[in-house]
Amino acid sequence: MPEYMINKQINQYRIIQKLGEGGMGVVYLAEDTKLDRRVAIKSLPSHIASNSAERERFKVEAKAAAALNHPNIAIIHNIEENADHLYIIMEYIDGRELKEVVRANENKALPFVQVIDYAIQIARGLQAAHNKEIVHRDIKSANIMLTHDGQIKIMDFGLAKISGTEQLTKEGTTIGTAAYMSPEQARHEEADPRSDIWSFGIILYELLSGKVPFHGDYEAAVLYDILHTEPEPLESLNKEIPAELSQVVKRCLERDKLKRYQSAPEIISDLESVRSDLQSGSSKSELLIETESKTTMSGKSVPARAGRMYGIFGLAGILVVILIAVYFYLDKPASPEAANDKKMMVVLPFKNLGVAEQDYFADGITGEITSRLSGLSGLAVIARSSAMQYKNTTKSLRQIGEELGVQYLLDGTIQWEDLGDGNKRVRVNPELIQIDNGTQIWSKPYIADFSDVFQLQADIATQVTAAMNITLLASEQKSLQLKLTSNSDAYDYYLRGLDYFEDTFELEQWFIARQMFEKAIELDPNFAAAYASLGQLHADYYWWHYDRSDERLNLARINVQKAEQLDPDLYIVHKAKGWYYYHGLLDYENALIEFDKSLRIKPDDADAYMGVASVLRRQGKMQEAVNYFVKAIETNPRSPQNYGQAGETLFLLRRFDDAKKYLEKGFSMAPDDPYNYTYWVWSTFNLHSNIGEAIKELEDHLHLAGSADLPEYIYTLVNLDLINRDFDKALKRFEDTYELNSQFQYVPGVLVRARIFGLKNESQKAEAYYRHAQKILEQKIIENAEDSRFYSSLGIVYAGLGQKEKAIQTGKRGVDLMPVTKEAWRGCFRLQYLAVIYTMVGEKERAIELLEQLLDHPSDLSVKIIELDPVWDPLRDHPRFQQLVGEDVR
Repeated sequence: MPEYMINKQINQYRIIQKLGEGGMGVVYLAEDTKLDRRVAIKSLPSHIASNSAERERFKVEAKAAAALNHPNIAIIHNIEENADHLYIIMEYIDGRELKEVVRANENKALPFVQVIDYAIQIARGLQAAHNKEIVHRDIKSANIMLTHDGQIKIMDFGLAKISGTEQLTKEGTTIGTAAYMSPEQARHEEADPRSDIWSFGIILYELLSGKVPFHGDYEAAVLYDILHTEPEPLESLNKEIPAELSQVVKRCLERDKLKRYQSAPEIISDLESVRSDLQSGSSKSELLIETESKTTMSGKSVPARAGRMYGIFGLAGILVVILIAVYFYLDKPASPEAANDKKMMVVLPFKNLGVAEQDYFADGITGEITSRLSGLSGLAVIARSSAMQYKNTTKSLRQIGEELGVQYLLDGTIQWEDLGDGNKRVRVNPELIQIDNGTQIWSKPYIADFSDVFQLQADIATQVTAAMNITLLASEQKSLQLKLTSNSDAYDYYLRGLDYFEDTFELEQWFIARQMFEKAIELDPNFAAAYASLGQLHADYYWWHYDRSDERLNLARINVQKAEQLDPDLYIVHKAKGWYYYHGLLDYENALIEFDKSLRIKPDDADAYMGVASVLRRQGKMQEAVNYFVKAIETNPRSPQNYGQAGETLFLLRRFDDAKKYLEKGFSMAPDDPYNYTYWVWSTFNLHSNIGEAIKELEDHLHLAGSADLPEYIYTLVNLDLINRDFDKALKRFEDTYELNSQFQYVPGVLVRARIFGLKNESQKAEAYYRHAQKILEQKIIENAEDSRFYSSLGIVYAGLGQKEKAIQTGKRGVDLMPVTKEAWRGCFRLQYLAVIYTMVGEKERAIELLEQLLDHPSDLSVKIIELDPVWDPLRDHPRFQQLVGEDVR
């Protein structure tokens, strides 16, 4: 230690001894001569203190920690400045690091109750910090002190980040100590309270086993271990550890932070429940923990509060391995048949024993039971839409199990009767079957009044988990008792509404669903779930261009806000808000916040995963979107849409081989749906360039699917015809009255024909059609001046009419209304249209510049398409264009 500091005076503080040293400075024990007390002083070395960025970080550390006043957090007394130095004056903790407590007890042991007590104190300290929107980001057993009277003190908020402030570490570096670092921190993602919860789980694992769960000979190897390997189960290290306590650790260490505990109070609740069970007389309360013997490299004990410093070569090694790990983590698409280590089950549609008109009720109750089981610890439940494909199935249990990858199946019958006095009675006979041997492991008939249907659902869910030997946490037992409404008729209408709304995009079905939801609300004005579903329905109306009015958007807003006022803890409320923010406002940040809240309540909701993935895709975070689409597939493995969305996103990334695998899986499930097949054909074309074969395959499939007369697919065939330079065939396909009206493009049929005649050099016919298209599009802009699609198409029209400046100005207006920074996917369409405009008016350099930009960004455009599409013919003699198509950037 630097002896010259001993007995030195820093303002009112006299240095007594050095306590430790770390990456952010030296810690001394000092005497406060004014208040006659001992304090710890943390100092920045002068060469760091003189750096303005590091100095600012030091102040943020102090301000973050000084804002906290809790018995389980070390107190910050003051900030002092002296010459070129900065100091934090901290509470001096007379005790030992928790890490040393573990090491010191190698031949003794800590009772489980004592471990739980320490854990609860840590969680309470974290709760206090998180309530102030402060994330520690470096929780580890060396940063936690245990006083002589058994009190926990969380130390060193030196890596804390206050919500909303700029991160003061250099870009590209990791925060936190490797063995305790969360997966998201290892991947350079934003840390939040759940990152601290992961680190807390590491400490609890360490207290119970004597070692940390992730290992390596060097820190980079540890980080790779965190990202890719499963820790050794606690039960295998000590069979006496209570299963409930092991389950708490396991949930803390979920790699997917959406499946972790979402807040410290949840952990505290479950730990207190486990402690209560142990103290009530369980023999396990007297059992002790064996810990491993550990020493420092020197063989000496580590002084209290001693930090760790990493050499530059160690840091470089960490960064290299992290980059390698992240590359393999992100670049390889997860398998469509992703594995899940939880017990997997499916709730098949209960058979309706009543009249056919009551099918919706049987399906609705099945969906509600599925919802209650979804997200419980140790259990993964197949989504309702996948399960519904087995309604009235003739497949064997083993076939169903193999197709869905499940070990358990809940089946049953349901019947409801009108007793004639205004009351209704429900009869349900569920049975739980273990698929590998076809054994019925639980069954129980239920008869209940309709008003007790929610308790019936909760009872079934509780009995099913018990039969599967799944231990429910206290918070989960409470969530099972959820009651959506007390009005049985309102619930009946709500189930009818869901039957018409879910798994369809047909406007006629949605119209009936709206009536059902509104009737449910009329009968129960406090029915939060009905308001939420109605709000999501209005947002979907708006998104799919059924009604783009402000009135429709306002209806969505009113209903989701009302739902939240009535029940802010209901998962469907936050999910509906997520879709409203996304579909209605393109407010991605708030959409992600709401989907995240929904998944915290119901972690296995495939629809919410789809929401997150869809938003990430619009933000341009395509690989992250693929990862979340795969999560949706894991929960909903029989959804062609989920496979299609993953495949389509991989197509945008120009990973055509990977895209084909997902798209093939999608259209194998729904061969009459042309959507997945269309992208499969484009992927195949980009790989093999056989345009004639692509046209033939798509024509045959569209006829087979009965979709050959739909404008969106005819337009796809027209584009293939143009690439094949078969202009006459393209003209025959797309009639004047057709229009392409999607969220990406609005193209009237007369504009398609104008462009084809232009490519055929039939200028008079082209001009006539351009004039017709001009009238249509100018009127569209009068009706809606904020729709970027209209400007892009009108810019093409002006270019075709030779009005260069007007064409460029109008095309740019489309880009301004929908830039890639606002919407990565649709924004690329606006840029592509502008590139076409530049090409048509002779601005070759500007056109090629946009093409280069588009090829550097995920989009539908590829080198192969640019190479063959005749729209780019005017650019072919340009060296930059020749270089562009000569490079294989796929």
